[in-house]
Amino acid sequence: MSDTPYLRGNVPHVAKRTMLPEDIVRIALPGDPQFSPDGTRVVFPVKSTGDKWKTVSRLYQWSVSGLRQLTFGQVADGPVKWKPDGSGFAFASDRHKPLSQIFFMPADGGEPRPITNLPEGTLGRFEWAPDGQRIALLFRERCCERTHVAKEGREESGESEPPVEIDSLIWRMDGDGVFGSDRYSIYVLDIESGKHHKCVSSATDGEYSFCWTRDSQSLVVSYNPSPRPTIEPWRDELFLVDVISAEQRKLEGIPPGNISALASQPTGDLVSMMFQDRSSDRFGIKSNLLATYDLDTSEFHILTGNDIDVGVHVIGDCRDAPEPRLLWTHDGTRILLSLSERGSTQVAEFDVRSNTLKRLTAVEGERIFGSVSATGELAVCCLSSTGFPEVTILEDNGTERWRSSFNSGLASEVELAKPIEHWIEPEPGVSVQVWELRHPSAEPQPIVIEVHGGPHGMYHCCVFVEMQLLAAAGYAVVFANIRGSTGYGEEFARCISGDWGDKDWKDIQAVTRFAKELPGVDPDRVAIIGGSYGGYMVNWAISHSTDYRVAVTDRCVSNLLSKSGNSDYTFVPDGVWPGAAFDRWEHLWERSPVKHFKNVKTPTLVIHSEGDLRCHIEQGEEVFTFLQLLGVPSKLVRYPQTTSHGMSRNGPADLRIHRLKQILEWFKLYL
Repeated sequence: MSDTPYLRGNVPHVAKRTMLPEDIVRIALPGDPQFSPDGTRVVFPVKSTGDKWKTVSRLYQWSVSGLRQLTFGQVADGPVKWKPDGSGFAFASDRHKPLSQIFFMPADGGEPRPITNLPEGTLGRFEWAPDGQRIALLFRERCCERTHVAKEGREESGESEPPVEIDSLIWRMDGDGVFGSDRYSIYVLDIESGKHHKCVSSATDGEYSFCWTRDSQSLVVSYNPSPRPTIEPWRDELFLVDVISAEQRKLEGIPPGNISALASQPTGDLVSMMFQDRSSDRFGIKSNLLATYDLDTSEFHILTGNDIDVGVHVIGDCRDAPEPRLLWTHDGTRILLSLSERGSTQVAEFDVRSNTLKRLTAVEGERIFGSVSATGELAVCCLSSTGFPEVTILEDNGTERWRSSFNSGLASEVELAKPIEHWIEPEPGVSVQVWELRHPSAEPQPIVIEVHGGPHGMYHCCVFVEMQLLAAAGYAVVFANIRGSTGYGEEFARCISGDWGDKDWKDIQAVTRFAKELPGVDPDRVAIIGGSYGGYMVNWAISHSTDYRVAVTDRCVSNLLSKSGNSDYTFVPDGVWPGAAFDRWEHLWERSPVKHFKNVKTPTLVIHSEGDLRCHIEQGEEVFTFLQLLGVPSKLVRYPQTTSHGMSRNGPADLRIHRLKQILEWFKLYL
């Protein structure tokens, strides 16, 4: 692979073709664009496939002079944070492997220099103080027995890898691996001296949200002070922390809930946040509400209702959007945010003077904001139903000023199928959004029903590589946001909590009936595919129906009894699910698909990663074992320990290609 594996500029005209699995190595994923303080430049990372199938991330800068690549090599650079005076920007990088450090690059470019001297560990998010003299950062130092140096020493001496000693439920996380007793803390870096000190390490689980106060003397920090935060996840509290003395003062007046995405008003004492109200419902999905806390008066206000979810829970395999965040405009009058609603994501603003919410975009697709300039321009990540992801600059009136073209070469070659939107009623008063995706065909097309994971997430109408490949292979792909999905109000998402296989299954059946009635399809050839919770629904479907000629269950849930104790997200007794595996287990077992496998006849491909810490590989193994015992045609594809639950979205490109080919071959064989 080259340093720039994508084309820009004029592209020769060629007859378009449908998509191939190998095309994923050419898709660039630009993300998190950040305006310079004077608004003249935007810097952002772009992920792509580098040498030896590895994912790399390099920095680019846009200005009126054009687009310029700033960093090169097999590195992971980003995210970017501009220094408040505009003299340059800081970014995280692994270029000094095995260490990750924060580097600084002058605004005009040049060789980046490290400004931290952190030991081996994991670097999280960081923020400049408004005066530019300090940086607050999240960092988790690696246990000395597990550092790269310690490993080399054992290899030389012949010693074995040491065991992991665990004394709490918090010791692993999918995509993060096994970290044992290591925890994130908040550190403060002094730019002039280059020294850092630990400022906050009070959270048992090491999870924090933070922002600076406008005087640069303190941090506003939220965390759960419970000694057992897994059992009491609703207990987030807010603290004011002096960055020199590390003295903490609890901020009173906030009801029980979950706090995230803290952001300080640049001209006043308000702190905005995403807030999940846990005053009555301790567990389960809740809408992220927009709220503010006044540091001067200690007043807490919730600004939006449960029908609006300020969070973004979009599910896709062709995006690298920023994490959900809140951002104040420079005059401190409005809070910018992203809203995921009905299969699309819009940029919105909340005016704190008039208490009104206004959507700034109205697109069929995704607009995830990264930053705002002093003049009100927005730098956003965009994804549509007919195009690959790009970065775009929007004027304050929503007019597009500039759009990147990292994927223009591929877009000029590939004919993408465009989703067609429908709405169905599985039950009176229940509306479910459905899309069909296919290329024109003279022959009746087999149907593939796609079910998303979560369950609390949302399919969007944008490019989804897996679905595009199925459509390219001649299938009519039908996907929907069934009950349990976000983006349709809190009740729509909550109504299946602790009760999978009822309302959601009724919706899947309704989607299947709808798909069979589409013109130009073959109603006798229907497949179903899904991952994670979607894999659960696949397992449930083949154990409760003969409608499906073939199935693919990916990183699935199959046995709620065993999953309750072998996932990084532990089932708290009488939390989301009633009872527990060791007490009143009947409901968990009744809702486990494998309990109902006796009559399964559907040929099923089982895909799972050995490194999956969310849905342990045992879940997929049970499905495969039981199908084999029943004599049902089945195949298990196990991906290595180095891959995780999210392999289909962010795993090595060669394994992602292998997975997609396995799915296509299985459908070709049985559909």
